[in-house]
Amino acid sequence: MNLTLVKKDGQHWVGSRQVAEMVDKEHSNLCRDIRGYLEVLNHPDSILNAADFFKESNYADKQKQKRACYLISRKGCDFIGNKMTGEKGTLFTAAYVSTFHDMDDRLRFQAAKQVDIATKKALSMAAAIQKYMGVKPGIAQATCLGMMEAEYGVDLEPVKKLIPAAAHDTGFLNPTEVGKRLSMNAAKTNLMLAGIGLQEKIEGDWRLTDAGKPYGEEMPFTRNGHSGYQIRWNESVVDLLVACLAPTSAEN
Repeated sequence: MNLTLVKKDGQHWVGSRQVAEMVDKEHSNLCRDIRGYLEVLNHPDSILNAADFFKESNYADKQKQKRACYLISRKGCDFIGNKMTGEKGTLFTAAYVSTFHDMDDRLRFQAAKQVDIATKKALSMAAAIQKYMGVKPGIAQATCLGMMEAEYGVDLEPVKKLIPAAAHDTGFLNPTEVGKRLSMNAAKTNLMLAGIGLQEKIEGDWRLTDAGKPYGEEMPFTRNGHSGYQIRWNESVVDLLVACLAPTSAEN
């Protein structure tokens, strides 16, 4: 007999009626045994979580009456299997081990398929963004991979690590961090960057000018319902600002 799994609360379970039938035991007696197991698992001195083994449930019988039953996890099956001896116990153990093993195989296959689909979709989007919006390849790929992680619920970090390193100086300093190098606050730093023509304010956001593009990257963001751009500056902009400040410092 094959066991059928049901998914509830993010976990896979076997119904107690199936187990009772497989081990040739009255369902009411199996439920009685499970209640006894729960008393032990729920004891104040127990370090185990009973909900990891068994979960109360119900079903409708032939007369449409609601009857109590239990959902049994992989751990719960281990628990029951270890209490049993003889041929029936062996057959039950083999059945639940095979059932959960097959489920693991299916989940691994599905996960790999989702990663493949998400990666291809991300790289396709990144290519379009790079072509039509002029975004650097690495930034477009990292951003789109992050989007697909959220959409498909998969981990694409190993794929992100394969993104080639940028062939140019990549921006990572925000205005506050640039300002710290120059002993000034972010507001003054932004005004100075604008003053030398590296950025300008458009619709409330600082945007790179053509002159500023060699010194930074525009990174899209969404926060508190607002979407816009944040500039991340290269180390080279610090040297440029230091050079611009030098005459002023000399005069002072």
